[in-house]
Amino acid sequence: MSEKKYAILDTDFVSKSNIIMNDDEHVLADLVLEFPEYSFSCHEMMVEELNRHGTRMSQSWLRDKIANGVIEKYTDEDILNLLSLEVGEECYSVFLRFLKASCDIYEKNYFEGKYASLAALLNNSIEKQDFLDELKKCDDEIGVHQSLGEKKAYVLLQALRFVKGDNVFLFCSDDFGARCAMANVACIPCISVVAVFMKLKNMGVSKSEAAPYFQSYIEWCNRHKQTQMYVWKINGAKRRVKKDLRDVFDGLYKDEFSLMLNGDLLIKQA
Repeated sequence: MSEKKYAILDTDFVSKSNIIMNDDEHVLADLVLEFPEYSFSCHEMMVEELNRHGTRMSQSWLRDKIANGVIEKYTDEDILNLLSLEVGEECYSVFLRFLKASCDIYEKNYFEGKYASLAALLNNSIEKQDFLDELKKCDDEIGVHQSLGEKKAYVLLQALRFVKGDNVFLFCSDDFGARCAMANVACIPCISVVAVFMKLKNMGVSKSEAAPYFQSYIEWCNRHKQTQMYVWKINGAKRRVKKDLRDVFDGLYKDEFSLMLNGDLLIKQA
């Protein structure tokens, strides 16, 4: 039996994978949930962000999957409870360590500027509700449009990795900088939307079955003035080169690419 995998979903991935669909309007997100051996979860901050910025379809999809237990939603309290089973009262300092690491991925000194009052609680005996209240106060002061969903997704990922082991993955946005930071700094395996198509191919999904979904992805990219995407090539040094989106799909089914830790595609060497 294969080892169980733990997958964290971020806001952009859920939104985009609900836009991409086949001719029968079966969304790519549902294919992802069929990946064998994966247990899917998300942070409640992602749900809040999707409710503010996502499509009604993605909002309804996520609500239904959580209600039916297909995706597990974690709150900050759930994460504290999970950590406390491992380290007891040290759960607060461990949570803060994870939160700082998450903030540092996006912006240095962000944690010190936004969560100083929360960190100060460690100087005294902590009550869980006081910690959670102060955390919410800090989050509320940060406000919207600050990628809190992505930051909390990484906190959850670190907590699951701490408790469950290294077999944890982040299904994340196509933001190149964020994915590279996750992979290069934190060594987190990232699954981008394009990486999903490689996994589908490796699972035995035929090219003809995957093609309508990829065509939908191409149409989404075209609406955003994108006809090509970057892949990596090793020619002395590793560098990024542009390839036509249709050529990328054909190349996937010709086994021309390998998958990098950050979710990018690497052209295999002959």
